[in-house]
Amino acid sequence: QKAISHFLKAKAFARKDPEKIDILYHLGAASADGGHLPDAIETFKELKEIDKNSYQPPIKLRSLYIVMNNWEEAYEVQKELLFLAKKGKEPVNSKDLSPAILYEMANTFLRQEDYRNAVAKFKEAIKLDPFFLPAYMALGEAYLKQDKTDEAQKAWEKGYENTGSPLFLKR
Repeated sequence: QKAISHFLKAKAFARKDPEKIDILYHLGAASADGGHLPDAIETFKELKEIDKNSYQPPIKLRSLYIVMNNWEEAYEVQKELLFLAKKGKEPVNSKDLSPAILYEMANTFLRQEDYRNAVAKFKEAIKLDPFFLPAYMALGEAYLKQDKTDEAQKAWEKGYENTGSPLFLKR
């Protein structure tokens, strides 16, 4: 209880003085490290509004959403990071995670038997990275679950064409 009180006081202090935003960064990190992910998300969202040209808050948010398996939010933040990169604020690995996030989002849809959205997200991942082998494999599986064997075969053939992976030859 005492720690929470100190935390809230520090947060209020940091909000009053824009020069003290580093305190908010530390509080967000401490919340995340302590397993208080909703508090960390709230803090980094606040930082994103205060420090609009920094890629640090969105990177932290993306990481938190990934840890929480909240792929939709992770992807929305990923798109913000790509926008910042276009403005010349190049975040580390900003482009590399988009296909992987979409792939995980698609797998969530697949587990929920929402095949239409799963197929759409797998295709979106492939569009961003035509060499992303797992998306082709899973796209074919999504088609099979819908008894669309021709589409599954086409997805795997395209995957083989683009990646050259012998894994597709087993399908």
